[in-house]
Amino acid sequence: MTTIEILNLLKASGLAEKQAEAILEAIEQKREGYVNKSDLQAAKSDLETGLERLKSELQRFIFVSVILTATAQLVIAKLWH
Repeated sequence: MTTIEILNLLKASGLAEKQAEAILEAIEQKREGYVNKSDLQAAKSDLETGLERLKSELQRFIFVSVILTATAQLVIAKLWH
């Protein structure tokens, strides 16, 4: 239901315009604080997917770092001998 529809409904029920606007303002403030649980579930699954991707990237980074460190050690060892 849109804001205008709610306002018109309140006025049609006999409320003065200022009263209807005050009630509508309270409804809007409540809506702003409302969190849809299905939205949270979507956000949770998005976070879990992102976390799995991050873990994968971190494992790849660690693997490459180990290879680069080992290669650097071999190069240094050959240069000093």
